[in-house]
Amino acid sequence: MYFEQPLHNYFGFLRNKNIGTLYLTVSLLSFGDGLISVFVPVYLWQSGFALWQILFFYFLYSLYSSLLAVLLIPFLRYTGDKLLIFLSIPPLILYYLGLDLLAGANFLFWILPALLALRHLLFNLGYNLGFATSADEAAVGKESGISVLVQSASPMAAPILGGFLISAFGFGNSFLVGSAILVLALFPLLVIPNKKVSKNLRFRDMLNYLKNPEIKKFNLSEVALAIDPLTETVVWALFMFLLLGTIRDLGTVLSVGLLAAAVVSYLVGVAVDRGYQKQTMRISTWGVALMWFLRPFFLAIPLVAGNHVLRKTFRSSMLTAWSAEFYDIARHVRHLSLFLLSKEFFINLVGAFYSGILVLAALFFDNIGVMQFSFIAAGMFTLFALYANRQKQAKLIAS
Repeated sequence: MYFEQPLHNYFGFLRNKNIGTLYLTVSLLSFGDGLISVFVPVYLWQSGFALWQILFFYFLYSLYSSLLAVLLIPFLRYTGDKLLIFLSIPPLILYYLGLDLLAGANFLFWILPALLALRHLLFNLGYNLGFATSADEAAVGKESGISVLVQSASPMAAPILGGFLISAFGFGNSFLVGSAILVLALFPLLVIPNKKVSKNLRFRDMLNYLKNPEIKKFNLSEVALAIDPLTETVVWALFMFLLLGTIRDLGTVLSVGLLAAAVVSYLVGVAVDRGYQKQTMRISTWGVALMWFLRPFFLAIPLVAGNHVLRKTFRSSMLTAWSAEFYDIARHVRHLSLFLLSKEFFINLVGAFYSGILVLAALFFDNIGVMQFSFIAAGMFTLFALYANRQKQAKLIAS
């Protein structure tokens, strides 16, 4: 049994200063972001935006993310993991402050998605670069599980607290509170070394990682990571809000889902290190897909809440197993920075294509019909994650 071994065997990451500090930074960022981000689609809805406009907002985000992955290549060669995470925080603060001004300044509708895209691109590159070069190779599954746990557990109370703050003081004041917490996340970064990004960054070489036959199947699995969270963040959040009726109830259900994800992720990471990665990926991927397929038929509040919690549990398991494979490949590529950049480019390109289709659907069909269609589509595309199980054992992968 897992717990028969000494406790330090499971929390050895605390002896790794760089990983521990990275987790602390992510905890603060996830909490501050969690107070607000999960409610942004609801905020846009209550501000009078139609479903197609909200989907278009996130289409712009995905499109800008793909473009920035290309445009920032010359700049990225002068940065490192710590600097990238540091630089990701100001755009997020400006994004939340801008949301409060959106109602009176419509031009911000085109600018805010770019700020959000810049934030996620810089943070994802910095975090993955730091994690891939600092994690214990013998326990990458366990540390991937801890990574998912940190990103689930740290903001666990954030949706409940955010729902209370928004209900009591409005979105504007909640944006300020979240921004203040994000500033605190800057301080842990001061104590870890800055790992430089490769200076040999070219767009052509980045594309080679997408075409590389050695990781072709794993690249296909990333379709699931583009479509599943986009549908969850935007469409499912709105769907639940329309059924639950209040921000507070929505925040409560979201927090329970994060609790379930946190409980599962670490144990799954241990199982992955023990050789159960493929079984975990297969079971959890089908579990996520099944929850999506059932969602069009779940209109009662208890069923909706239960489905959300189960889907979060399965996805946490799926993401932990997928991340272990991802970081294993990342350790064997010749140019890590380009490999990470290629993932951001491809995932967001797929997200732009998918959200664009949803925008067109929302222009011609009723809201509930579009939402139900998106749930079925998300379930189908989630199954692309199974391609990660077909990835051969990693070796040195050239660009």
